Amino acid sequence: FEWWGLLVARNPRRTIAASVAFLACLALGNLNIVFESRGGYLWSPLSQPAKNNWEYVKDTFGEDGHSLVLYAAAADGGSMFRHKQLKALLKLHEWTTKELTTAERVGGPAGNPLAGPLAEYLPFLQHPATGERFSYRDLCHRYPEDDSCASTNFLELWDFKARNLEADSERKILNRLTYLHNNVATVEAFTGDLEVDDREKKVKDQEVLSAKGVMLTYQLAGTDGYYMEFERDWNALIDAKFAELELEGVLEMSHFSPVSFDDELFRVVLFDMPLFGLGILIILVYLVLTLGPINSARNSRVVLGVTVGANLLLALGAGFGLASASGLLFPPIVPLVPLIVLGVELDGIIIMVDYLDQEKASDPVPERIARSFREAGPAILITTCTTVAAFCIGATTDMPAVTWFCLFAACAFTLSAFATFTVFLASLALDEGRLQANRASFAPCCVDAEGLPDCPAWAGGRGARPELWGPSAGETAFEARPTPIQRLIRDRYMPLLLSPVASVVTVGAFALVVVLSLVAAPDLKLGLSLRDTMPDDSYMHRTFDMERDVFGGARLGADIVIRGADLSSQAVVDRIDEALEALEDKAYVILVPEDMRWHDAYDSWLSARGEKVRDDAFTEELAAFLRGNNKNARFRERVACTTPPPLARDVRNFTQEECLRPVAVRYVVLYRKPISNEGLDNIARRNEIEGLVREAGVDAIVHSITFLVDQADTVMWDLTLSNMASACGAILAIMLLFSPPVVALLITACVACIYVDLLGMLYVFGIALNGVSFVCLVMSVGLSVDYCVHIAHTFDAKYTLVASRSLSARKEAATHAMAKMGTSVVKGGWTTILGILVVAFANSDAFRTFFRLLVFTVILGALHGLVLLPVLLAYVSDPMAWRESGKSGEEVREEAPGAAPGAKADGGGPTPWRATRDGRPPANLAMDRGETRALVPLADTSAERQQRIVRAQSASAIDIITKLAARAHDAEGAARQHRSFSLKSPGSREAAYNQVLETPWEPIDFPAVSRDPSRGERR
Repeated sequence: FEWWGLLVARNPRRTIAASVAFLACLALGNLNIVFESRGGYLWSPLSQPAKNNWEYVKDTFGEDGHSLVLYAAAADGGSMFRHKQLKALLKLHEWTTKELTTAERVGGPAGNPLAGPLAEYLPFLQHPATGERFSYRDLCHRYPEDDSCASTNFLELWDFKARNLEADSERKILNRLTYLHNNVATVEAFTGDLEVDDREKKVKDQEVLSAKGVMLTYQLAGTDGYYMEFERDWNALIDAKFAELELEGVLEMSHFSPVSFDDELFRVVLFDMPLFGLGILIILVYLVLTLGPINSARNSRVVLGVTVGANLLLALGAGFGLASASGLLFPPIVPLVPLIVLGVELDGIIIMVDYLDQEKASDPVPERIARSFREAGPAILITTCTTVAAFCIGATTDMPAVTWFCLFAACAFTLSAFATFTVFLASLALDEGRLQANRASFAPCCVDAEGLPDCPAWAGGRGARPELWGPSAGETAFEARPTPIQRLIRDRYMPLLLSPVASVVTVGAFALVVVLSLVAAPDLKLGLSLRDTMPDDSYMHRTFDMERDVFGGARLGADIVIRGADLSSQAVVDRIDEALEALEDKAYVILVPEDMRWHDAYDSWLSARGEKVRDDAFTEELAAFLRGNNKNARFRERVACTTPPPLARDVRNFTQEECLRPVAVRYVVLYRKPISNEGLDNIARRNEIEGLVREAGVDAIVHSITFLVDQADTVMWDLTLSNMASACGAILAIMLLFSPPVVALLITACVACIYVDLLGMLYVFGIALNGVSFVCLVMSVGLSVDYCVHIAHTFDAKYTLVASRSLSARKEAATHAMAKMGTSVVKGGWTTILGILVVAFANSDAFRTFFRLLVFTVILGALHGLVLLPVLLAYVSDPMAWRESGKSGEEVREEAPGAAPGAKADGGGPTPWRATRDGRPPANLAMDRGETRALVPLADTSAERQQRIVRAQSASAIDIITKLAARAHDAEGAARQHRSFSLKSPGSREAAYNQVLETPWEPIDFPAVSRDPSRGERR
């Protein structure tokens, strides 16, 4: 890290040019970006039955067209079967089927909710070549026999004409509906809160009295192109037409179509884009304010902050470009990635600047940059690796939305770290050169800041940086002048936290939270509510309310597909028919339409022709039955004689051989979705329907588009637990590369506890475990480890310099780590919260849930890093014991707290002693046998400074002296007057050696040292 920092700092302009060019090339990949907002596809597990069934039905029967659905209820809460309400419905029907054309799209009416920013993303329903305009009659799904539009619409009882309706009295209206209910199809299929008079308690003898709501359905022939645009027009304009017709006092109306969910989800992201942009601006302003005093012409770092922010945005663009060029689709939740990445990356940048500010300002810039990066670089690299690893593991999730989000985030984090290690370091070196050249921050190339005044309030503060500003020789700024907060942590907080009673209470409290979270986790709610994903002002909320309050839950249609059955056998067909009859007895089943049962129509057709087929050749005439443009042709969509099927509109002249053994057949079941609206209940009903049909001895599947999202609930716990295990394993593997095993295990344990605690937070705040919360759990592993790594890394660096392996030494190292890095960790958590703060004001409850869970992650991560981990490091960890265990013949001696260096824990050895006020042993200390006398320089006894000399390849004599000096008791209390020196310049070794020889020495006592037989050295 020191080598890399020196290389970048000596070649800053070349580094910036090469890095920016590289990132800009990757950013060009955004030209291939492809948006994906199909919720049913994004949040559906790819390997689960729902997805497989959907693909099978689509490949076998072709893709069914979308449907427009209109809900209506009487405004006064009465029955819909009255003249005024029915005539209002006829007006809406007339507008939908005849009046709605693309001409109304131009400009859009004033009431069009999409006439704003979203309208430009929705092209007109106009043919690009001929200018042809389309209406519902051009795009509707048609019956082959008469070319009429297929629709589920009870207004057909009056031939869709208002005059026919006016000719009927309300009594006759009810009679028509009663006949329909008892002889054709149950009225319950399209009504809500139906009231009937079951006089003789017979299902087929019920008199229809009233219904509070009705449903009209208009089926289109396709799902894309002009069909999809017509859906969008209808949803966009129907509310304005409803107001224009002045129907507010007559009806309450809501509407939707399959494209509604995707468009409204896209609108969430589109309308929140300015909010996300504001969040990025807030982060960049915070960065500028944090790097230096804004009111100092010389010492502020405005240009540095703007430059770094711009390059981080470029790195984000490069990450998105790399992901887009790799063929990944862009789901709606990806716009949150920049806020998260910027918040996390600022943590490393601020820590790097903190380390730099501890260096002496008069030293050469490249050397100060190199030393700072040597201290901060490992922790930044570790946190980047763990975060990227967590997202890569999350990308293995069997759910496209989560996979693509994680891959976009992994690319963004990787290239942002690359920008930090290159562009930021180079920019920081240039800015430090500007400070040494005494140039202004806002115009570093042309303005001399010599005569520009600085605000006196900042004099001597961070960023003031006079020529000799910085620590005294041999110590860091933290050691020389700790801030009030650092003194508070060192002198008050840590002694209290590390006291035996407080430590036990701390560990017990954190353990209790984990246990309670584990107990509560099985009771978590599951499922992604579609309502939560919609914008707050979406018309879909009216639809959800009406489904719940008027219709008692959504009405769902599902396909029952029978595949591979021997339908040439009459017995098999009879068993299927019996299973369908049994299905209608279920309370939640509304209807299994008889007019869609191909085998009944086929049997009637055979009887009408006077033909008799053998029991083992039932399908012998099926090809003739489906051939031609008669009424039976509508069953072409119900029977798949070949795979793949021809287009539904084509006349399919099946040969007799093709239909002797059909590939598959399908039926329709209409049922109520569970009022709980939970996906598990809906999947349970699907499984029950499948089970009933399979009792007929055939292979049956039940398919509906709603099962795609609901299926995720059945595997959410499996995904959560497997992600937790894999992510924690990856964290442990990465930490073992940089830390001792004990420290790596403690950090991994903290991360696992945070993961479990988040499950407890879900339960406490009533948040369901679904795709959105699962994404937050995936991120929590990578984000929470940051707060532990910085503390553990500093602890490890300090503990390696201490000779003692006692509890007091570990407490001292933990106190040093907290005092030095505690404030940086808090600032890191604050930057992450600041980055996502604007999401709290998002236009969707799903995004606001995202914000709450990320805040929980930051709070829990900070608590574990600043409270639990120091206790564990002090009382549990002994990383040096692991290091020493690999050195044969070397003694590891344990000292009792308060004992002299070399005193044994069991009371033997040298006499215990208490240090004097200046940190030195008393002059009358008696020497015991087995001790030796060693020399320690009085001037520079800083343990960290001596360690730097060792790392700088000092001569062997200095190496021995510095190792002994590092073991001196309370070395930080020695004098601080000695001038520091560098070992990088030519002849520095000889100069350093002579300087040590000229230093005044005084003998002090050390424990006996042992020989290492394997190395023949006196250690």
